[in-house]
Amino acid sequence: MTVLLDYMLSIIDEMSPIPFDTVETLTRHVHSLSKVYPQISATTFREHLQTMHSSMSSNKQLKKSFLILLSAISTIYPTSDHFHLVVSPAILVMAKYLENTLPVDLYNMAAGAYVATLCAQVCCLLFDIVIHD
Repeated sequence: MTVLLDYMLSIIDEMSPIPFDTVETLTRHVHSLSKVYPQISATTFREHLQTMHSSMSSNKQLKKSFLILLSAISTIYPTSDHFHLVVSPAILVMAKYLENTLPVDLYNMAAGAYVATLCAQVCCLLFDIVIHD
């Protein structure tokens, strides 16, 4: 599980444009493996969140792989739990990113909008608010 997630996140930063069909397929496999190995999965995701948090602290630009990581977390884990080993830290990292990042260029604006949308979806599920398309 760890190797597959690490591989998926490493190829995302190297490719342009992002191969979303490949990412979706790999995310489904990570999801299946996360059900079989929940402790290893939680530890791996938390390590990646820690890396993301550290890179935000050094004012680096948010990598594309971190955006995919946050999307995978919101897909794999139950976001309706009021405390979850992976989702709760992910919400905190998203909130820190939104609080500390200025939209100075197009990439930061797009990343901020994406993180804000993910955060809104996760928080709405957390508080049982229904969003209609």
